[in-house]
Amino acid sequence: MASTEDRLNAFLGKAIGDLGASVSEVLMLIGDELGLYTGRGADRRQ
Repeated sequence: MASTEDRLNAFLGKAIGDLGASVSEVLMLIGDELGLYTGRGADRRQ
């Protein structure tokens, strides 16, 4: 059976990964609301 420290490290690793994904999503939503991605998409279509 895994020790308590190993289980805690695994949990914290997952929690930090989920937190990073959440922050990235918020930044993408803010960028979308500001229209930062519409100009970049137009450049790629040409």
